[in-house]
Amino acid sequence: MSVDILQRFLNLQLFSVQGEDARLEKIRAATTALETALLADSTQFLRALLAAADPNAPITTPALQAAASALETEWNSYMNIFASPPVALFRAMLAQAAFGAAEKNAGYAAGATQLLRNIVPRRDFGSENELWRELLDGLDARYEQAAAEAWADNFRGPPASMLKKPVEKQAKVDRNKLQLAMLGAAGQHGPESKPGTNPNPHWPSANDAWAGDYASRAAAAIGDAVDDAVGVALQGRNAVDKAVFETLEQRLPNAEGVQRRTRLLWWKEAAYSPVIDRGYDQMSLPVMAIAAAVDVHRMVPTLSPRSVEFFLRSVVASRAGASARTSTEWLGDLAGAADRAAAASALPALVEPMDFLTHGLNRAAANTSTTAAGLYAEGAALTLGDLSVIIFRELQALAAINTAAA
Repeated sequence: MSVDILQRFLNLQLFSVQGEDARLEKIRAATTALETALLADSTQFLRALLAAADPNAPITTPALQAAASALETEWNSYMNIFASPPVALFRAMLAQAAFGAAEKNAGYAAGATQLLRNIVPRRDFGSENELWRELLDGLDARYEQAAAEAWADNFRGPPASMLKKPVEKQAKVDRNKLQLAMLGAAGQHGPESKPGTNPNPHWPSANDAWAGDYASRAAAAIGDAVDDAVGVALQGRNAVDKAVFETLEQRLPNAEGVQRRTRLLWWKEAAYSPVIDRGYDQMSLPVMAIAAAVDVHRMVPTLSPRSVEFFLRSVVASRAGASARTSTEWLGDLAGAADRAAAASALPALVEPMDFLTHGLNRAAANTSTTAAGLYAEGAALTLGDLSVIIFRELQALAAINTAAA
């Protein structure tokens, strides 16, 4: 069941409708219109989610402006009620619209999960903290369930008894049956005037008439006998084939999950970056952390269990250690690295500035800035393993949201 985010913001007294339920209905109508717009445009969805999850977003933020425009369409005089632009109300509308869109679009839901995993633990939402944790927990639970199914490896084959050849009589031609049929083909009756099966109305002395009837009856007799024998033989084969195909039908959906794990283990042991085309031991530490995130992102689908993040963090930590520094300090290291151009080639170019660490890394790799923006400018210490996981989530989120809109 979806969370009524508008009501929760209202209960927290983050905005007020002064007891007028009709005003709240207008806000809900505007929010529904916003949701429709987000479903039609993945960029708008991304902007809305990021603005909703930022208590300090300025009113000039495009997503907040879109919320204001939607509200004005439904409630022309809303500004007469508020002394200043109601940013908290706009954020509530964006959050409600974004989560509503995510319920209807699996790609949006996957992307929102990855982004909020980065944002919620690192941002102080004040009185909204509990709400945002609840929202993330709901997304997380659904995402992990879907990822577990996509990566399932809990295959159990059928009992071995199903694959054993069934006990059956030996496949032989029924000679007695064939003899009666051949007797019938040869003439009207045999010894003791007993007719065979489907007796020929002619005797051999009838020449052409007998020969034609004999040929058709003999062919049918021999063909039927062979068909019966082959049918008995195939009964056992068909039972085994059925068991094998049923086993494959159960196994194939799990094969890809096993293959993904195998690819990750191969990547770990090879210690080689396909995206940069060199070994991790040939890179500076910041570049190695970035390359590892991009490599894993390219190896796995957008639905990947949290264990993939732990695997990535462990691989990076095994080479970089557990030293923690601020994101700005890591960006400074990247800007000063001799191989920073390799990081620039690995990271995707994000079209517009967002609250993504990937943006800061892009600028540092180009040596144009070593200052982290937004969420990551707040000074919290990160290990390179943490930094790698943050990048991985951002790339996974963008892929999920963009694929959903395609």
